[in-house]
Amino acid sequence: MIRNLPPLCKTLIFAIAGFFLLDLFAPKVTGIGLPLYSPMVYPGMQLWRIVTYPFLVQSLISALGTCALIFFFGVELETIVHTRRLSIWLVAVIILGGILAVILPTPILLAGPQVIYLFLLTGFTYLWPKREVSLFGMFSIKSWIIALVVFFLSIIPMNSARMDFSISNLFLPFYSVLVTLILFHVTYRQYAFGKSLLDSLAGMVGKKQTKQSSPSWDNSQSVDRQIDMLLEKISRSGMDSLSAKEREFLYKNTKK
Repeated sequence: MIRNLPPLCKTLIFAIAGFFLLDLFAPKVTGIGLPLYSPMVYPGMQLWRIVTYPFLVQSLISALGTCALIFFFGVELETIVHTRRLSIWLVAVIILGGILAVILPTPILLAGPQVIYLFLLTGFTYLWPKREVSLFGMFSIKSWIIALVVFFLSIIPMNSARMDFSISNLFLPFYSVLVTLILFHVTYRQYAFGKSLLDSLAGMVGKKQTKQSSPSWDNSQSVDRQIDMLLEKISRSGMDSLSAKEREFLYKNTKK
């Protein structure tokens, strides 16, 4: 099963598992060296913390939950978006979040994989909000419900009985969701209001909208080529532009 995972998801699962085991047997190495705390980055110049903070997983439940979310949502998302694009986006989201945390006036501590699983879950939910996801073959839940529950759980401090509305607790979940939505919306423009708003903004800066012809789509071409053409159509005209036949084809050939 692991062998057949796409490259990004496989790398993330191995990284989460590896850092969890490292924290289990050498907590001083991970606990001191991985979290992002702005005074350590600047002026301390420990720049690696801008990248390593999402990989500090200190409990078995957190490690298993993160790996499960990567498996159930990241695999299909990586198949659709493609490994290179999704990898570039994830790295950019992680680094930008670290930089913003460093320049905030109040020093905050960032540690944990929220930015990873919220990125994958938000992207998946943006493309398929009504998709039912089968969890371990036992029951199915719509993706937007899972996204809402996971987001809510991510803002509840695990070591406190009270809600924490401080910037140090709320920054990473809200940042991860908002930036991911912007990335996917600018690329795929799935929803009508967002499409018209973006087109209006483009017109304000003098960009002329050119109507491109839809790529020809037929069953004689390879599955990968047909998927690429459908993704091109989605990026240009939105998910609603797909016909029932095209939606069925895309769902059938990207379903886990």
